[in-house]
Amino acid sequence: MRRAAVLVGLGALGFGTWRLATIGPAAEVTGALLWLAAVLVLHDAVLAPAVAALGRPLGLLRGRGARWAVAVPVVGAGAYVAAVLTLVALPALLSPGVADNASVLPRDAGRGLLAALALVALVTVAVAAGTAAVAVSRAEAVRTPREPPREPPRERPRER
Repeated sequence: MRRAAVLVGLGALGFGTWRLATIGPAAEVTGALLWLAAVLVLHDAVLAPAVAALGRPLGLLRGRGARWAVAVPVVGAGAYVAAVLTLVALPALLSPGVADNASVLPRDAGRGLLAALALVALVTVAVAAGTAAVAVSRAEAVRTPREPPREPPRERPRER
């Protein structure tokens, strides 16, 4: 699995390098490099600290041994997906309006983001509840003592 992921990553890197080399004028290459630098800065300055800030309290909650603590990674994953979705939607939210391109359909980016975030929250709550319910039922099954299987009664030899 790891080798396949490395091969996919190398393929994407090669494709991106090829596209960057064949993109055209220097102004477009400079714009692409600026965009890549902005993505790196945004990740390192915003996304990574936010995940670390959220992960610490969630990790402390998990360490307390509560029954619902198994759902903590699910909540963390849901929060991460919501943050990435918000970052992806920021350009559409901050754009001045409809572009001059007639093929671009004007949409309400804010409403779309809220709908997507509501769906992420709904799925996160459902999966977290399911995970906690399974963990609780497994814990109860382990704690319930089982009776050893009964052996059939042995016949005693008759004394003469």
